[in-house]
Amino acid sequence: MAAAAADEADDSWMIAQEWMVWWDRPSWYVTIVNTRIDSIHRRKREENEENERVEGERREKKRAGTRGEQGEGESRRTTGDRATWRRQVKRRR
Repeated sequence: MAAAAADEADDSWMIAQEWMVWWDRPSWYVTIVNTRIDSIHRRKREENEENERVEGERREKKRAGTRGEQGEGESRRTTGDRATWRRQVKRRR
């Protein structure tokens, strides 16, 4: 217990040191770092939006395949087969 408290105290001291170093930086450095962080966040957000769009398209293709409309690379199961398959999966759980 004492060791865990000591580790936590060490971590908080390090965080405090990092903040002291951070606030000692010149304003142009802080601006550059914040701009870099913003660009990373923007890139991640764009990647997530792209992934969501692609995932949505994939789901639509899959849904179209389960309704019996055959498209390129889609499931060949019909709606009835899918219901049977789902019942079997539920039984296994």
